[in-house]
Amino acid sequence: MLQTNGANFIISRKEDYSLIKKEDTAVGFEYKYIFGKQISSMGFETVLLEVKPNLKREKVTTDAYEFKYILSKKCYYA
Repeated sequence: MLQTNGANFIISRKEDYSLIKKEDTAVGFEYKYIFGKQISSMGFETVLLEVKPNLKREKVTTDAYEFKYILSKKCYYA
């Protein structure tokens, strides 16, 4: 992660992402950690989730606040 001269942006290069394991039973869901930051009393993490086509899994719940942004294709929740 690169931040120079007090700039208000962060550059994260794909080769610097690290693969993380989040769900043991979900095959085809690949999580890549981009960066994290402690903001006041809560943590903030940016993670890229790659989902392979036509996958299904059981519903999952989390205590985290999540924001999902679809970069390409479509995602159907059922």
